[in-house]
Amino acid sequence: MVEAVVERLDGAPVGGRRRWSDEFKARVVAASLEPDINISALARRFDLLPSQLYVWRKALLVKHPDLMPMPAPMSPVRPVAVDVRGVAADVSRVEVVIGDATIRVGSGIGEAALTRILRAVRSA
Repeated sequence: MVEAVVERLDGAPVGGRRRWSDEFKARVVAASLEPDINISALARRFDLLPSQLYVWRKALLVKHPDLMPMPAPMSPVRPVAVDVRGVAADVSRVEVVIGDATIRVGSGIGEAALTRILRAVRSA
């Protein structure tokens, strides 16, 4: 025999049409604004559909745009030092601009892979 125990949270309605309290919504939305949070997992934890949580988040962020989570900072792109043979010296990332397309690759990419990428971009 298997027994499953579901933990109910304070503020979560039981049975029938669910009507969530404003305090409960605020707690769930606050938890969803934490960095590196998985919205689907959080919604499951609170017995919600992810789409419902996104609706609550959007409503809150429209009223309070200052609560918008900041994206993680990107590392700056350093200029590439190239010698006369066209080999980059001591570079962790390479940036290639072809028309409107910008291709950023790590320095560990192989020549064959980079060639395939550049050909695909040029032919598009």
